[in-house]
Amino acid sequence: MNFDDKQFEQLVKKSRRKRLINTLLGSTFSIIFLAVILLGGYLFYWNLGPFQGEKVAGVPDGQIRSFTENENGHLASLLLDYYGSYGFNVKGKKITVYADYYEKDKRISHEEVAGIENEEVGMISETLTWGILSSNDQTKEVRIQFTNTSGQSKSGFNFSTFGENAASDFAFSSFNLIGNGTLLPNKRYILQYWTTGGRGYSSEAIVAADKETLIESGKTVILYFEVS
Repeated sequence: MNFDDKQFEQLVKKSRRKRLINTLLGSTFSIIFLAVILLGGYLFYWNLGPFQGEKVAGVPDGQIRSFTENENGHLASLLLDYYGSYGFNVKGKKITVYADYYEKDKRISHEEVAGIENEEVGMISETLTWGILSSNDQTKEVRIQFTNTSGQSKSGFNFSTFGENAASDFAFSSFNLIGNGTLLPNKRYILQYWTTGGRGYSSEAIVAADKETLIESGKTVILYFEVS
């Protein structure tokens, strides 16, 4: 092999190395670019990091998610015996919490016990926390709190509203009645319900205000909210 052939072979090897390096660099940049796109999409969907703004972090637009297991700050601030906490980012004008009181299947009262309202339809981003102050497993008081990036508002009601012996008459249901998912307007989302029938009732029957269930319960209190 003469000198020219050796030079040519070296040039071929250098060219191959250069192509290999360029290919590796290109692949690396492509992977990094794809990772950035995927991460950005993830953060945008879940309203995290730079995409959070005034929204509730970890909740996609138009959805509600349960924070009951990890919102210890709300639990501590409200000093509740039992509680539930939900975050949502939803388009609407207002969110209203109601307490309906039934005697058998007749609704006796329909009270607005908490709520927030915008001047016009827009994004509502709030964490709603409700809870019970009790004694010997008897509900004494219900507290409700809305929290957003600007602050918080608190309200609630005393259970004696539903009768002098209401605290001892009523038994409350199981918790976490609302699952994660899409939050629909003008739909009842039950936070809690109390009955006097002496046994458990399905949340589906209570949600539907099933006549037979309400009659059997005797007296029923339903705490729920609606978006409108």
